[in-house]
Amino acid sequence: MKRNNTILILILIIAIVMQGVWIYSLRTAEENTVLTFSTVLESIQDIGELNTLEMYFHDIVEFTEHKTFRNIVIPLTTKSFIFTIEAKVKAGVDLNHAEITSLDLENSAIEIALPNFQITSIEFLSYNPYSESDALFNRVRNEDLFLALENFSTELESKALRLGVLDRAEESGQILLTRILRNLGFETVIIN
Repeated sequence: MKRNNTILILILIIAIVMQGVWIYSLRTAEENTVLTFSTVLESIQDIGELNTLEMYFHDIVEFTEHKTFRNIVIPLTTKSFIFTIEAKVKAGVDLNHAEITSLDLENSAIEIALPNFQITSIEFLSYNPYSESDALFNRVRNEDLFLALENFSTELESKALRLGVLDRAEESGQILLTRILRNLGFETVIIN
C-alpha cells in the first residue's frame, strides 16, 4: 500500500512539472513574437473599415409636389407629406488602403499614411409620418417617399460635413490607432 502511494505521488509530481513546463513554453512563445513590416501592416489592414464617430440626427422632412403646365400649377394636383426621421451617420477610414511609410523596429518607431476619412454610412433608424395629403389627380406613392429619403440623405451628409464629422472622426481614429500600435510595442507612432 505504501509503495502504491509513493508511485501515485511520483506520478503526480511528474504531471505537475510537465504542466509547469508546458505553461512556461506558452508564455515564452507569446513573448518571442517577431514584428515585421508585413505583420504590422496585416494587423492594421485586418481591422478593415474603422468607424470612429457616430452622429445622430432627428429631423422633420417635408415633401410637396404638384403638376404644372407651362409653369402654372394645375389645380387638384398638389400632394404632400410630413414625417419625422431619426438617422445615424458614421464616419471612419478604410484601413485596407493604409500604408506604412516608415518602420524602425530597433527604435520602436512607426509612421503610417492613412487614406482620407469619409462618411461610411447613413442609416435611418425610425420614421414617423405626421401628415399625408393626396391630390385628386396626383396620389402619394412609395416612390415619393424614396425620393424624399434620398434627398434627405444628401442633405444629412452635407449637414454632417458642416458639423465637422470628418475632422472629429480623424482625430478619434488617430488616437485609437496610436493606442493599438503602442500595444504592439511601438513607442513612437506618427500617423499622417
